[in-house]
Amino acid sequence: MVAAISSGSGIFATHFIAMLAFEPSIPSAYDSGLTVLSLVFAIGLTGLGLRIALSETPRASWLGGVVVGFGIAAMHYTGMAAFEVTGRLRWDPAFVFASILIGELLSAVAVSIAGRAPHSPRHARNGASCCSCPFASSPGRCLVPSAAFASRCSCCCSARARRARRAWQLAARHFCARRAESAKP
Repeated sequence: MVAAISSGSGIFATHFIAMLAFEPSIPSAYDSGLTVLSLVFAIGLTGLGLRIALSETPRASWLGGVVVGFGIAAMHYTGMAAFEVTGRLRWDPAFVFASILIGELLSAVAVSIAGRAPHSPRHARNGASCCSCPFASSPGRCLVPSAAFASRCSCCCSARARRARRAWQLAARHFCARRAESAKP
């Protein structure tokens, strides 16, 4: 139980502190219910994964690592769903799938190695699996500001509001297009 709480809380804190540092230049907040749910996923699935990994069955450490990886992915994407912004997040499903697959693989390897070499430094391996979701999914994530935000930011002049809204739309398209081009090999 202590291992589940400490590991899950550490995984959650890594993600949430990084999200608090993210400043999208538009108003943002966090849904408290989804944020707590992401913490519950991190603690619960990490605890389940560690429990499985400690069992005496063959390949238990690999299976336990996969469950820990699912816990990391569930925490990450639930935490991202908790991120409220005046716009919307668009995700490329291929990058989401790749981030989950990479996280599963790294978690399975980390837990398997930790099971065979219990006195080795685990934090580096576990850190790699924790960071795989946000970094592998980043190229497929695009934040599109809403037109409502653009019109609220302008003054009372409707022509000015239309120009601001159009500027936001063009900036969002340009930003997403640049991200897509930079992601190409």
